[in-house]
Amino acid sequence: MKILRTVLFFACSILCASCASQKKIAFGYGKSIHYWGDHENKIMCEILSDAANAAFGEKAFASAVNLDENADFESLKKYDAIYVIAEGEDHHPFKGKSGLIKSLNENGTSFAFVHYSTTPTKNDNEDAIKDAIGGVYETYFSVNPTFEAKFEKFAKHPVSNGVKPFVLTDEIYFNIRFKDGANIAHIAKTTPPDKVRKFMFGPHTGNKFVRENLGREETIAWAYENPNGTRGFGLTAGHAVWALKNPDFFKIMLNSSAWLAKIEVPENGFEAKTPSVEEIEKKITKEKRPDIIPYKERWQKQMSQWQSLD
Repeated sequence: MKILRTVLFFACSILCASCASQKKIAFGYGKSIHYWGDHENKIMCEILSDAANAAFGEKAFASAVNLDENADFESLKKYDAIYVIAEGEDHHPFKGKSGLIKSLNENGTSFAFVHYSTTPTKNDNEDAIKDAIGGVYETYFSVNPTFEAKFEKFAKHPVSNGVKPFVLTDEIYFNIRFKDGANIAHIAKTTPPDKVRKFMFGPHTGNKFVRENLGREETIAWAYENPNGTRGFGLTAGHAVWALKNPDFFKIMLNSSAWLAKIEVPENGFEAKTPSVEEIEKKITKEKRPDIIPYKERWQKQMSQWQSLD
């Protein structure tokens, strides 16, 4: 009996040590204010959390976390990394919560903000988001056109491990405002066509700053080493859930969530299957959009050109 108790004690000790070292990652979403197929924040977080659990094994536990106005934001303290895929501006899940972002970040929580969530609420959480991930979308400076982006080379960084050149047509933000002197790795860049720099002036459509830089490469994914020891990640594409069916775009997201939580990324990056198109469609609960037929045709054509893991 004494030997059995000793064996159980050591087994429990090993298990507890394993649990203590296991990283916790929250893929945080809020409500969606966009049409069917676009800004499917909850579905994207569920797909990524499932993929992270499959790919990272015992190194991490990932979960999709609702960040709507009724959420328990205090519970976010238990996470090593919070990967936000949500709306922005007045619909941002961290509206009025800049203090929470700063508090979590100062206490060791790393952040990622994806697509619209890189756009802060006006006069509210801009500094907190910029401090956490090193850059931020700024209205009347940054823009959000839809265009064909070619990604042909990537910065040497764990987030880009195993990522091959790819093409993605999506709503992609650029001309991001980065922190001066910040330790930022510009993971993925593309050169937007000049025509999208010449759209009419507006908070998101066009401005003199983008027009002054015709032909310039723009960063759409970046990794940030924060002086306080945390890490940050920003990604401006991912408007439609179907972008996750691009294996290289998906790998950037999976790699970055691991890197954010300080999990070593293998040389060829992490891989995991995504649900089929049919399975994703079944998950969507929104009313179908008025342009459903041409919309699906555009994405089906694009997806047919990508190598699928299905």
